[in-house]
Amino acid sequence: MSHTTLPSGLVPRFLSRDEAAAYLGVSAGTFDQEVSRGLWPRPLRRGSKGWRLTWDRLALDAAADLASGLRSVHGKPQTGRNTWDDV
Repeated sequence: MSHTTLPSGLVPRFLSRDEAAAYLGVSAGTFDQEVSRGLWPRPLRRGSKGWRLTWDRLALDAAADLASGLRSVHGKPQTGRNTWDDV
């Protein structure tokens, strides 16, 4: 399988499991557990046989916004206390 090198500064839209875990700052094992718990979106099956699993970087961003309280399910910012108050 050949991989094309992206131009400098261009971030891929779809990430492998290891890339998605690194993007979120956790190990691949922790990422798998968090996907199973529903914290992160399920992977997209790609390729002719659907064996290649990838995660949409923008979907990960949206899930992170929800998890951190930056955005609610309805698209409006959360109000009141959030998890960052304890940091």
